[in-house]
Amino acid sequence: MFQEQPFLKKQLYIVSYVIGGLLFQHGIRAGDPYAGVDIEELLNAIVALSDRSRSEDDVTPFIQQWHPMVDSLSAGFPTGLGLPDLYSNVATIMQQMLVPLTWLTDAADVKYLSPLLRLLQRQNRWLLGR
Repeated sequence: MFQEQPFLKKQLYIVSYVIGGLLFQHGIRAGDPYAGVDIEELLNAIVALSDRSRSEDDVTPFIQQWHPMVDSLSAGFPTGLGLPDLYSNVATIMQQMLVPLTWLTDAADVKYLSPLLRLLQRQNRWLLGR
């Protein structure tokens, strides 16, 4: 979707760079790089890069140096005064693009969840996994 919008060229570079990194990581882990990248994995990686100074995993102190491309891709993108950095911008755009792809308008599409909802009503609580 990014490649269809010429004004999102810098954002496309970010997405391409992160996908390449994730595929590289799949290869290192002996995974199948041709299996593609999960959209949630991609979005999480972009969000983590947007907040690399306050990493959710607190791994920042253990990273000697970020790859030079991480900063160079967002160079020249205006930030400050409440504006997000380029990585945050990409994450927001991706979330907006996902809404029409995932928004359900027909209740029949989730009818299969009815047994779970009835169980929830009976138990008045929901425990997922342990």
